[in-house]
This record gives sequence, C-alpha cells and structure tokens, in this order.
Amino acid sequence: FDHRLLAQATSINATIPCAVILHPNDRSLPSERALPVGARGVVMSKSQLSRERMRDAREHNLPVAIYTINTPEDARRAVRYGVNAIVTNFPGEIRLALSQEGLMAEG
Repeated sequence: FDHRLLAQATSINATIPCAVILHPNDRSLPSERALPVGARGVVMSKSQLSRERMRDAREHNLPVAIYTINTPEDARRAVRYGVNAIVTNFPGEIRLALSQEGLMAEG
C-alpha cells in the first residue's frame, strides 16, 4: 500500500512491472494512484469495483485485478466489468463457474 516505495522502485528500474494496491477506503480513480508512481496496473477490492474506475483504467491502459472474489456471483460481476485478474481463495470453484458460463478464457 506504500506508493512511495513503488515510485522509488520504478525510478530505479522502469522495466519492472508494478501495480498499485488501493487501500480499501481509497476512493481515487486508478490513474490517480498508478500514473504518478509509474505503476502499470491496479489492484483493488471487490467493493471498489465500479464502471467509473474501470473506464478510467481502460482509458489509461491499466490492467485491473480484483480481490477477494470467492463466489461465482462476484466472479461474474468482475468479468462483466472487464477486470484482467481475479484473486480468490477458491480458484477451482471460480474457474469452473466461469467456464460453465463461457466467461473463462482458455489457457
């Protein structure tokens, strides 16, 4: 959560792929936190997922990962919003649910 350290790391080696983790109470847009520190992605909680944040992330080419997605309903919502990655405690269950509905990319 310490974005200052992330900024230091990217200033030392800008080729290291880094993502900012938004504090659960942070209401900022992804670009407002990621771009100033040189991050190339954003990680946020499922409660922070919104159309506005996803639109901002897409406009700034920032991949988005969402945590903690532990139900098929939350996984479907995340996929509908266009997230790039899901963090879950139940990968088999989530993968199966998304695959059965044709929402899981092969690979």
